[in-house]
Amino acid sequence: MDTVVYRATSTADLGHPLGLALANAARDKRQAFHVILTSGMYELRELSLREGIDIAIRLECDGETPATVKGTNVDLEGHTVEVRNLVIQPRRSDIAALRIRVRNAATVERVAILSADVGAKDVNSSVLEIASRPMVRPPDPVPPARATLRDVWIVGSKVQGQSGAAVLGFPDRGRGYFDHIEIERLVLANNTAPAGIDVEFASSVTLRDIIVIEPDLKVPWLRVRDPDAQIRMDGGFIAVDASVIGTKANLPEITVHNVEFRGAAPDERIAQATNTFGPRLRPIRDWSFVLTAARAAAIPDRAALTASLR
Repeated sequence: MDTVVYRATSTADLGHPLGLALANAARDKRQAFHVILTSGMYELRELSLREGIDIAIRLECDGETPATVKGTNVDLEGHTVEVRNLVIQPRRSDIAALRIRVRNAATVERVAILSADVGAKDVNSSVLEIASRPMVRPPDPVPPARATLRDVWIVGSKVQGQSGAAVLGFPDRGRGYFDHIEIERLVLANNTAPAGIDVEFASSVTLRDIIVIEPDLKVPWLRVRDPDAQIRMDGGFIAVDASVIGTKANLPEITVHNVEFRGAAPDERIAQATNTFGPRLRPIRDWSFVLTAARAAAIPDRAALTASLR
C-alpha cells in the first residue's frame, strides 16, 4: 500500500505540519495516511484528519501507555479509519469528542474518552460517533460499512440534544448503513445522555462482554432503530434503571446470553434462563474504580470492575 507515515512527538507536530502532510498525501493520491504518536500529553484546540473519503486514515500511539489528547475533539474521515491506544479529554463542543466518517470500515481499539460535554439543544450528537459515508449517487447501490470497537471506555460524559443523541452513536448521515457493528469490552459509566448506544441503520449488531454502569440513565441503554436489524449479546454486566433495550416492536431477533442485569425490569425478549437479574445498585459516590483503568485505556476486566458493586 502506498502509505505516508507521519510521526508526532509534541503538540506542535499536530498543528500546521500535520495538516500540510495530509493535504500533500491526498494531492498525490496516496492510499493511506498513518499518524503515529509517542506516549505523552498533547494539548491542542483541534485534531482533524479530513481530506476526502478516498484515503485510509490511522491514528495511534505506539507506546506501552496511551497518548493523551487534551482540549480538543478528534475528527476523522477516510475510506477506512483506525484509532488505537489513545485517551481523549475533549473541550466543550457541539460535535462528538471522537467523530468518524468512513466509507468502508472503522476500527476503534484501546480508546478512552473522559469527561466529554457535547451536543446542543437542537443537535443530535454523541460522545463517540461513527457514521457511514458511501459517497454514491442514486440510483447506484449503497455499499455497506463495518465498525469494530474493542476495549473502549466512555466515562463521566454529558450529552445534550434531542432523542437521537447518545453516548455512543451510529447515526444516519446520508445514504450509508452498516452491514455489521461489533462491540467487545465496551465500558459506559457515569454518563448522562438521551440514550446509551444508538444505532440507526445496521444489518446486525454484536455485543460481547459489555459493561454498562449507568444507574442514573433513565432511557434505554441500547436503542436500535432499524426494524430489520439482528442483535446478539454475549456476556456482560448491565446496571441501569431504565428499559434494558429500546427498539421498534417488530424487531425480528434479539439474542442475549450470559448477561447480568442490575436494576432494570426483565425484558420479555430476553431469556431469563440464560441471564441473571438483580437489584438496583447502591448509589456510587466514588468512580475512581473506573477512572483509574480508563485513564490507562486498559483492557476492561469485568470481574475487577464489578467486584466493588457486589
